[in-house]
Amino acid sequence: MYMEDLKNINLGFYEPDEDAMPFIKVIIKGKGPRMIPVLMLMDSGSSLNMLVTEVRELIDPQNWLPEESTEMVSITNETLKTPCANFCFEMNGKKFQEKFCFMDNFNVMEYKGVPLVGVLGIQFMQKHHLCIDYINQSVCTSDLFSGSTRDNNVEYYIPVEYGIKYYNAPTIEIKGKNRNIIMVVDTGTDSITISREVIEDNMLPFKLTGNNYSLDGPNGSVDAEECMLELNIPVHSVNGICELKILETMMIIPNSINTIEEGECDDDGNPLSTIDGLLSSPFMAKQGWILDFAQKVIYKLK
Repeated sequence: MYMEDLKNINLGFYEPDEDAMPFIKVIIKGKGPRMIPVLMLMDSGSSLNMLVTEVRELIDPQNWLPEESTEMVSITNETLKTPCANFCFEMNGKKFQEKFCFMDNFNVMEYKGVPLVGVLGIQFMQKHHLCIDYINQSVCTSDLFSGSTRDNNVEYYIPVEYGIKYYNAPTIEIKGKNRNIIMVVDTGTDSITISREVIEDNMLPFKLTGNNYSLDGPNGSVDAEECMLELNIPVHSVNGICELKILETMMIIPNSINTIEEGECDDDGNPLSTIDGLLSSPFMAKQGWILDFAQKVIYKLK
């Protein structure tokens, strides 16, 4: 059952294009009585909510949380400490007050003429039982997807509870020749990335396209080489576990991302691995995935 005060949400992506990035329009209070329409990004690759530095001036002094500063690991494996504050906004006609952190190098950008001021992370999505639906390109409240419904209407599903518990992000574990590959299902990125480390460890065949990029995020940037590479993603169906074969353009980044402490293990004593790559929103849209953060599962309808 839902909590009595759970807010029911059904809100389309803001002017989606082929990248299908889950930008959501929200309303924030500016200086004085002014209310400002802005965008936030639903980002399953972020455990926390983040705001751009320019919003600091809108924070009431009593809403700062000096004892709750947060450490984050950047894409370059640098540990960053960030200040936190409570912040109010309105989404889908409903009011929210949530804890946000501030990154020094996270500044206002624009998407189709509207300022992007923040990121809503996986803790927010879990708290409010949300789904990101790439079929309908919407963010909505989970319908408490049942096992019987899944068996009747779903082509396949992927449990992501393990990653949410241990990595604070949905992850998919792909079998490799010498070690398994941990991919974060990251709705906040428009590029599939994979580390050169895991490619070399598993002797994965790939073909460089000759294009090089700098991949930027709110917590750092890294140089990347574009390639074509094939991966086999394990999925569950009524017929058991099978593999979804994908051949996609990916960005090779130099190193895996280490978000865990040395020697950290799961409850069964298995050592936790580094994060080897990210699956992107355009990829998820292409697959027709629905990410249900209440049920901690990804599924594709028949």
